[in-house]
Amino acid sequence: MKKTISLILLFIIAFIAFVMYLAPASVVLGFAQSYLPKNIKVVGVSGTIWQGRIAQAQINQQLIDKLEWQLKPASLLTGKVSADIKFGSLRGFDTPYGKASVTLPFSAETVQLSRANIRVATSSIMDNVKLPMALPTKGNLKVKVSNAELPLVAKDKLCHVLAGNAETHNLSVQGLQGWIEFDTIKGKLGCENGSLTLNISEENQLGLQLEAQYGMRLMSVSGFVKPDASLPKQVHDAVKFLGKPDNSGRYPFKF
Repeated sequence: MKKTISLILLFIIAFIAFVMYLAPASVVLGFAQSYLPKNIKVVGVSGTIWQGRIAQAQINQQLIDKLEWQLKPASLLTGKVSADIKFGSLRGFDTPYGKASVTLPFSAETVQLSRANIRVATSSIMDNVKLPMALPTKGNLKVKVSNAELPLVAKDKLCHVLAGNAETHNLSVQGLQGWIEFDTIKGKLGCENGSLTLNISEENQLGLQLEAQYGMRLMSVSGFVKPDASLPKQVHDAVKFLGKPDNSGRYPFKF
């Protein structure tokens, strides 16, 4: 009798696991749609909950193409859901591209990222930054995150932990006399009091030193620039719009 009951329970567990394994991602996301933030929309869901794909996702005004994921079943034994995700095309330099390992505890209060590599066009970033004047750019911003813990339910924080770095790639800025190319600019990413932070302190051609903070209710950017003598005259003329230089010839700014 006990052997029979054990076999029945084993069959039921195996059947449930089999059904879950084959569960269409479109059905699961259909149930979860009402729980997603209103600024997130998805189109073209295919595959299963374990290995699936979203043709296009929209977060605010940003479009993300070819979002794919592959869950790791063994992670369920630890009370977490872990997956490898990737999106975009490595050759599509004008659209976002990235890959990362994502872990979501069953509590669903936070999401953890590791080994994340993301590339975003600088033009899409500048479209969301308010500056005193228009600043058309070309190129990409590459971000590498070694470890991050981001809240899903907290309404006053964007992060709990964040460690990573960012750097520009093939950056060009449009001037009055054409496009101006700049060397790589590198910065460090972090988290402070629930806000994302960016610190640029390494030497660069633009002489840019920067401290930026982005939170739920706060965005601040401050620093200074001191263009290298090798840069065109139009760059040196442009920074004069920031005001008077200090005693070291640096032009401070604060937004």
